[in-house]
Amino acid sequence: KTDLTLFPDVLFLDINMPEMGGWEFIEELNKFPEFILNECKIITLTSSIDQEDIEKSKTYKTVYDFISKPLTIQWTYR
Repeated sequence: KTDLTLFPDVLFLDINMPEMGGWEFIEELNKFPEFILNECKIITLTSSIDQEDIEKSKTYKTVYDFISKPLTIQWTYR
């Protein structure tokens, strides 16, 4: 049995990371059972403003939002 309290509700993820990129991380995360993934939302927080990255983020069920840095006070959920 998996303890869902140990799994985060939200993950802020930079897609431009060393060692393992954000897209690679999401692919690995998506190997978890569906009932766990339903409890976790990923918000990409990245310096990328590339439209391809934004569109790619929409193909992942676990990605809730795509936010480009630098952050501003206001942002909206997609």
